[in-house]
Amino acid sequence: MPPHTALLNLDILEEVFSHLRSRSVEDREDRVALARAARVCTWFCEPALRALWWGLPGVGPALRLLVHLGLLHNVSSKPHEFHFELNDAQNAGVETRGDASSDHWKRFSEYTAYTRVIFKGRAYTISSGVYIYLSYKSRGRSLFPNLLDLIWFSPSINHLELLLLVTPLLPRLEVCWGDEGRWPPALVTQTWTRGREGTSALDTLLQTSASRLARLEILEIKALSHRGPLLEQSWESFSQFHGLRVLHVDHSCLVTDITSLRSLASLPLISDIHLSVALEVPFSHLDFCGFPSLHMLHLDISGPMDPRFLNIFDCPGLRSLSLAYLNAPQEVMQDILRTIAALFPRLRSLSLVTRHRQPSEIPREVVPRPAFETVFGQLIGTCTEIEEFTLHLPRGMVVSRADDRQLELLAQSWPKLRTLSLVASFSGRITHDTLVTLSRHCPELRTLHLRGVSFLNLTEEKCKEIISPSTHPLEQLEVCSARVGDSTLAALFLRHLFPSLRAPNVAWVCPGRCDAPTRDCAIAMTTIVRLQDVQRRRMLRKPRVLPSGHAEARVRRERQSGSAGPSSAPSSGAVKLRQ
Repeated sequence: MPPHTALLNLDILEEVFSHLRSRSVEDREDRVALARAARVCTWFCEPALRALWWGLPGVGPALRLLVHLGLLHNVSSKPHEFHFELNDAQNAGVETRGDASSDHWKRFSEYTAYTRVIFKGRAYTISSGVYIYLSYKSRGRSLFPNLLDLIWFSPSINHLELLLLVTPLLPRLEVCWGDEGRWPPALVTQTWTRGREGTSALDTLLQTSASRLARLEILEIKALSHRGPLLEQSWESFSQFHGLRVLHVDHSCLVTDITSLRSLASLPLISDIHLSVALEVPFSHLDFCGFPSLHMLHLDISGPMDPRFLNIFDCPGLRSLSLAYLNAPQEVMQDILRTIAALFPRLRSLSLVTRHRQPSEIPREVVPRPAFETVFGQLIGTCTEIEEFTLHLPRGMVVSRADDRQLELLAQSWPKLRTLSLVASFSGRITHDTLVTLSRHCPELRTLHLRGVSFLNLTEEKCKEIISPSTHPLEQLEVCSARVGDSTLAALFLRHLFPSLRAPNVAWVCPGRCDAPTRDCAIAMTTIVRLQDVQRRRMLRKPRVLPSGHAEARVRRERQSGSAGPSSAPSSGAVKLRQ
């Protein structure tokens, strides 16, 4: 029986198999399905192989193909570890089996030309002779000439391997290196140790690969171990990426010199920057401005720094600003917020996080608490388009004096709020009235995080007075160190105020976990939300169905009452309609 004509159309087959392309390591079942489809028949082979090689979990599958073709050798005896080396004949400089090596390489090049995406896969090791051999066979060109997205993961940086993968047309590159499973904290300490081997390898990588990445648009560098700052020549290599739009680098590219920022400021199209900064220079040396196209800025700041440092990023188009401080003193918070309000009045997203290395370093001394208007007055009066606001401070740092009236002023000033994560300590008392205020003045609020809200004065009579069923779209509510008296009453309060509130599937972790919080930090609030969710489900439950005997008796009574009355006779219109 001949096959259906649809199976003989390559365009249809490629469209079907394209839905099974791999984009992450979790898509293993799709890769197995494509490998099986390629062995079904001749018509399936070519489109299935195209979809199978479109996305690869690392460079390992390509190297294992070379092992299968007899061009390389895996000397590792373990099933899930790979160490690739050359064969004995290739070490001696002799081509094996006549022209068979050239045919195998041609077949390998045909498959690698299908690859568009390489994502993170298993780690492997390669001997130095393999790089030389592959570079000779590819004539110095990339092994994947049509690559569009590369996530290169390696335990140790070797620029020779990366040079075999990148192409002049590559738009996105992500470099991950180090010992897997040992991610350092988000913020590094001010003192660092310069590791010669790791840092020099990263310097060499940037300086040698910059000339081959002429059209790079997105660059991300992540290290799994601590390293020191880059050399000045490495930062100058960033200036060669004239089309770079997104730059995310962690502590492995720590900015410690003003020259590094000058090199980045010369990039004309960059719009998204994530940097780790440990810079101690006088404000008089920051005499330049750059980044004309900047829209998003994230800075991990370690050590003392003048808030006027942000003048470098004074761009009218900046919409999102995120600052993560390590050991920021309490007195600096007021200057930081004032500087942000003066430089970026059109902000839509603002995040300010302060962490301490150890709980003992949290300031505990009693200092005068400034007023809420002194700290936040200029910010809420100038930045009126805020949609997302995050302020996470240690438990022992009291930012200002504030109560329900001051938070009502904040809600009135930012009616477009969608996310409010105000996990900070205030010297005043915050009660459930703040939730009522936010529901009234912020109709688009979806996520709300607070600290120290008190439900102790909440009574049933008070709920009936101030609460009426609403349609507020709030979906997530978490309160650190909530003070709750009657959990059932608090759940009733939240059910009327936020009917769309859902119980979290995963337990919420308080951002103050680095301050060694108590065990019941969020237990009370989780109990309230779960009770509220149970009550909501009961209201949405379907009406109770009567047993068959009760239903028949009800129908019989309705028929008897209907036949006795004059209305039981059908109308003339109904008779005509039936006829």
